[in-house]
Amino acid sequence: MAGISIIVCCYNSENRIHQTLQSIFELDIPKQVLVQLIIVNNNSTDNTLRICRRICSNQTRRDIETTIVTEEVPGLRSARMRGINESIHDVYLFCDDDNHLDRQYLTNTFDILKRDSQIGIIGGWCRPKFKSYPGKWIEECYVSFATEPKPKSNGYKEWVFGAGMIVKKEVIDTIESRNIKLSITDRVGEKYSSGGDAEMCILARFVGYKIYYSDQLMLDHAIDNNRLSRIKTLKINTRNVDWWIDLYCMEQCMEDKYRMTKKIYLEYFKKNIRIFIVHFSRSILKRKFYSTLTAYKSFQILIWLIFNFNEFKRKHSFHKLNLYKNGE
Repeated sequence: MAGISIIVCCYNSENRIHQTLQSIFELDIPKQVLVQLIIVNNNSTDNTLRICRRICSNQTRRDIETTIVTEEVPGLRSARMRGINESIHDVYLFCDDDNHLDRQYLTNTFDILKRDSQIGIIGGWCRPKFKSYPGKWIEECYVSFATEPKPKSNGYKEWVFGAGMIVKKEVIDTIESRNIKLSITDRVGEKYSSGGDAEMCILARFVGYKIYYSDQLMLDHAIDNNRLSRIKTLKINTRNVDWWIDLYCMEQCMEDKYRMTKKIYLEYFKKNIRIFIVHFSRSILKRKFYSTLTAYKSFQILIWLIFNFNEFKRKHSFHKLNLYKNGE
């Protein structure tokens, strides 16, 4: 029989976890598929743990095996790895504590996995769900909240969102067998960051697996109102410079491990100058918030590059050694 472990990582989730778990307990489960739900309490200081226990004890389904554990090391990556270690199945579904899964999520997942044995990661359509409409500015910035108002075309991609991401166990096992280390911590507590999903996709492609996107995998991403302001969005993006650099170095090492550090540094510097000029002009002339956000991002990267060439060299060297330490 096939099996899947749904890993839900929680940090102070008392106001949002109920609907997430309810959507899981309402899933249609394909025949010959075993389902395990793993709830990882990641250092919550509110009533998350008590609420999760109550919801699980009150649900009547017996075809979903439920486990609740606590991970004391803060951070989404640590919580997900704890969930992986608790898993008894060969497929993982990373469901964030604000994701509401479509009823057919598991059925469509296994239909896709049957198509191509080299598919290692699947992502789907993360639809935005707001309590109140934040304003027209949000329409340009959905991707900043890991959402899409309309689905992309189905097919093989370079990366997919981490929300609702399906990962085969063999992908993680292959990465670990080659002693490749994950380097991006992802979100820690109230510090919103990201990049872990992109890193996982890069490494999966590096070890020989395909990434697939399907609009049949649907979930609603419920975004708290306290995150929905332009100022908050700009602040969140101030915390991501390090992982932008890491992801760039990873991609460059994967494409060509022999390229000189100075060359890729200069290419990245010139690229961000062009992006800054284009989007800064648009933000002034057309008053587009997305252009303001993009120009701000490029400006941060440029400042970082100007003052951190030695750190860039260190990062590039680290990722080259991390990927190719065994001579692959």
